[in-house]
Amino acid sequence: EDLGAPGVFFVPTYLVQYHRAVAHEATAREFEPGGHGPQNADLARDQLDHALDAWRAYVAAAPATDAWRARAEFHAARLEARLRATGAARGAR
Repeated sequence: EDLGAPGVFFVPTYLVQYHRAVAHEATAREFEPGGHGPQNADLARDQLDHALDAWRAYVAAAPATDAWRARAEFHAARLEARLRATGAARGAR
């Protein structure tokens, strides 16, 4: 589904970033070994980069009192560590 389609909205507006991050991570899994798509490390890395961008955008926009901010911070740190460990973080390629 297109998260930016007409009639699709999020309250608060930054919540779309959480959904984008989850969607990008799920798409990355499709290109990883054991996924349902063709194995393609470059496509998986690109999706994980987009996911990390979305997690960071959520954290940047969400107030400290947001119920899901801590979870988004956890996911951003987890994904950043994973990309760094595999040498796949932007700038490492």
